Amino acid sequence: MPLGTQGGHGLAASYGEQPTRGADGTWDSDQSARLWAKRKDKPRGYTFAELARELRSSLEQERELAQVGQAAARDWLRRHWRELPRVVWLRLRAHARGYGAVGLAALAGCLLALALPETRRIAAAGVIILAMTAATVAMTYEEARGRYAAPVRPVAYLVGSLGLAAGVSRLLERRRATPATQGQRP
Repeated sequence: MPLGTQGGHGLAASYGEQPTRGADGTWDSDQSARLWAKRKDKPRGYTFAELARELRSSLEQERELAQVGQAAARDWLRRHWRELPRVVWLRLRAHARGYGAVGLAALAGCLLALALPETRRIAAAGVIILAMTAATVAMTYEEARGRYAAPVRPVAYLVGSLGLAAGVSRLLERRRATPATQGQRP
């Protein structure tokens, strides 16, 4: 969660060694437990259930996992800082998947709204919100399934609809302004 208690150990998923991530780039509780166990010199194959038994309080679990995740992310960033552009690109792609086909069409409508003078000002505000969300997600969070796009999809739909409506209006105006050539063949 972007502002939740899982942010610390989620960083390890975003900026961690490949074996710590799932095959689809996602992060789960057993991976967190294995990372914690490795850093605490516990035996291999440590599971989240074992971690939960050892750390009885869920608050203690979150704190421990956050600290270990942050340390793992710092270690990875220190060693692999040249890979950051690639990681950001992967995060942006994952974020875009969260919009789905309809959402991506809405984003195209947002670009149309930016291109048209009559909608540019209002579209700019919406596009800034979308860009800031995408940049934040790309720099901080593992998001293989695009869940952080969900809160801003309505903004994309609204601004995209505005662009589509303005584009259609322009086409209709242009069509009305063109003299009719009835009865004439080209």
